[in-house]
Amino acid sequence: MAKKRTKKDRLRSDSRRHRTTAEVLPEKNASPKLESKKVAEVELEKKSSYLRDIFSYDPQLIVKDLKKTFLVFIFILLVLLTVALLYT
Repeated sequence: MAKKRTKKDRLRSDSRRHRTTAEVLPEKNASPKLESKKVAEVELEKKSSYLRDIFSYDPQLIVKDLKKTFLVFIFILLVLLTVALLYT
């Protein structure tokens, strides 16, 4: 079940959304070399912001999700193992 988002969380997510949607548009009169440099800078910025977004999550929540995933994975493997042992 999802946790209730606070006003602070909503504001933070809005600022992230606006930061990622605001892109630098290339100028029409710029030379191709300058355009390619700008595009490369924008791609680099996107990549670094993506990494920043990934690591901005709470580590406790990540560990909690990983534990749940591991337990479900083990349960499914046990079910498959019992089915395989019953029918072989």
